[in-house]
Amino acid sequence: MKDLIFVVGIVAVFLLSLNSCDKTEGLDLDRLDGGIIESTFDFGDCYSTIGLSEKHWIIKDQKAYKELDVLALAKASCANISLPNINFSSNYLMGILTDNTCDQIITQKVVKNDLEKTITYQITMDSKDACGALKLSKNWVLVETFPEDYQVAFEVRRLNP
Repeated sequence: MKDLIFVVGIVAVFLLSLNSCDKTEGLDLDRLDGGIIESTFDFGDCYSTIGLSEKHWIIKDQKAYKELDVLALAKASCANISLPNINFSSNYLMGILTDNTCDQIITQKVVKNDLEKTITYQITMDSKDACGALKLSKNWVLVETFPEDYQVAFEVRRLNP
């Protein structure tokens, strides 16, 4: 019974995220502002990250990637699809959970500071006119690998809140 309630809850959250507001209008998720980001990352149409509840992620190897709680969608077209490949010898996967209004520009930047041995993933959110609906974004990016002894920080800045 608990499993049924959990599945119904996941479906309800998914359906609530599909409202009449076009969440991509005015939202520029591919706006990268330098640093060590190599590209944005998308799990594709056959996977959902709706169940992920952490505030931020850093995935450094295949084992952690496979243990990430990503849901495979039960669609006929997804029957033989596997998670997108990531070459963890040259890239790490990072993400920050944000709640976005429908009309917002997001700038992503990952800064590597070799002197202080730090990595900082910065999200800047510039709010425009809100449409009344919120969208949760994971802001996945692939970054170049960095040494294990570097400290990692995650920052979200909101302009015009």
